[in-house]
Amino acid sequence: MTEKEINQFDIKSIALYCIIGLVLLFSGFLFFSFSDLQKSLVEINDKITVTNDIVNSTIIDVRTINSGLYKVNSDIDLFSTKLNIIETGLLTTNSTLSSTTAKLNTVETGLVDINSKFVIVNTNVNLIKNSIETSISWFKDNSYIHNLNVQEKLNKCINDCNINLNCIGTVNRTELFITYKEDILYTGKNNHLTSIDEFINNKGGDCEDFALFFKAEYNYLISRGNTCNEWYNIDYYNEYYVISNGDLNVNCAQNNITAHCVNSIKSNKTNSLIYIEPQYGEFIEFTDEFIYPTKIITDDDFYLRNFDNGTWYNFSDILNELKN
Repeated sequence: MTEKEINQFDIKSIALYCIIGLVLLFSGFLFFSFSDLQKSLVEINDKITVTNDIVNSTIIDVRTINSGLYKVNSDIDLFSTKLNIIETGLLTTNSTLSSTTAKLNTVETGLVDINSKFVIVNTNVNLIKNSIETSISWFKDNSYIHNLNVQEKLNKCINDCNINLNCIGTVNRTELFITYKEDILYTGKNNHLTSIDEFINNKGGDCEDFALFFKAEYNYLISRGNTCNEWYNIDYYNEYYVISNGDLNVNCAQNNITAHCVNSIKSNKTNSLIYIEPQYGEFIEFTDEFIYPTKIITDDDFYLRNFDNGTWYNFSDILNELKN
């Protein structure tokens, strides 16, 4: 082998060795790199495993959350349904409340109106009560003669327990100068009930005033003989009636033609009412017009007859009803 060939061989050998060295060096690098890579892969695989575990746990959690969310959504839907029902109920209730409020306002207005009317009615009732009480007091005050001059003139009309009715009429006509007079001429009013003092001062009045005055005179004479158990009433014609008590009343009656007032008293002789004409002090016959009077005046009351049913109404009963 020539030196040239040897040299070429050596160069080749060196090159081969260099290549082998490089291969070995690269192989070592690859080995170490692969080892590192393998470690990295193991680490990555471990991380992937951990990550997978986390993901799986997360998936479970997500599923749990989804299940919870589904239940929550179901509850929300149910709650929403209930809210809709409640809202509908509230709307209905609100409508009912509005209607009830309107009715209450109407009732309140009605109550205010009723209260206003009640105040008016109560005021009118009190006025009526006061008027009736005043009237009853007036009848009591005018059921007796307090005038001393008249009393003195009447004293001659009583003898023991005998009352001379004609004497009363005579005293009125000849000593007191009392005559029949229409109300309108002296009071300016029709059907004005004149007091005893007015009657004396006016020297007369209509039939109603005469009967009221005659009753007051009779009550005065009765008061003078307070020991009498029975009274003998005698008129001009010497007719007499035995009277069990001294309650002389005023009876007024009317028909389609006329109206008139007289006095009445219950007699033991007939066990019925007898009638007296107060302008003369005479007994008068029974007539339909006085058997069915329209009004009666007692010492402390006033009676009115209802022609529709024949019922009598008096001030005292009406006053008691008003008070109750």
